[in-house]
Amino acid sequence: MSGNVSLLQAWARFCFGRACLVCHRSTLLAPGDSGLCRPCLADLPWRLSDCALPWPKDLVDDLPSGARTTFLGSHILVACRYEPPVRDGLLALKFHDASEWSQTFAALAAMLLRRRPERFDALAAVPLHVDRLAERGYNQAGLIATALARRLNLPDWSSQLIRHRATARQSEQQSREDRHHNLIDAFIWTGPPDLRPAHVLLIDDVLTTGSTLLAAAMPLVQHGAQVTGLVVASNQMASAVSS
Repeated sequence: MSGNVSLLQAWARFCFGRACLVCHRSTLLAPGDSGLCRPCLADLPWRLSDCALPWPKDLVDDLPSGARTTFLGSHILVACRYEPPVRDGLLALKFHDASEWSQTFAALAAMLLRRRPERFDALAAVPLHVDRLAERGYNQAGLIATALARRLNLPDWSSQLIRHRATARQSEQQSREDRHHNLIDAFIWTGPPDLRPAHVLLIDDVLTTGSTLLAAAMPLVQHGAQVTGLVVASNQMASAVSS
């Protein structure tokens, strides 16, 4: 019976398609297994023409010269603006266990990266502390990273980047400086001590000030890696991040 059900499901998907995550109509989805139909995929708030942001200059300027040089030679890639329906999907993934969105966001990230000249040796997700992970049950950035690693055929180093110090929620911090100080020495790298000349793609869901992404990148840079950030969405502009 289960075999017959599987055949019926496959036949139904072939004939009618799956429901798009945005418009919810049962339709043939766009290529790339994004979970979206062609019109909804095209209508996303893409940032293809302004996808590369500098690392936050005011925070980078306070780093030791070696790390500062590394970050000034790199950037953060942003797939979309933080607007519906991307914002709705990110909130569903983060707070409502809608894990199907992780595949969608990995697909969007892969589409962006195919337009870029950079090549990477591995990727890693910005980690949660074990207490926060137990509370939520999963790391949304980790789900995206796992799906993206499969698409790009890259090693996933997420398990070796650890958030070893519990911090207050970044959303509760009152200023950019508070966000930065809240994360000082919060992350450590537990993998090979020499990462040279690896180019690592560091994954997070949303970019607000860049404090979290920068703090998570620091252990990788300290061990010799070049790091490029990648987030699904942000409304930051290059002038705001670099000022």
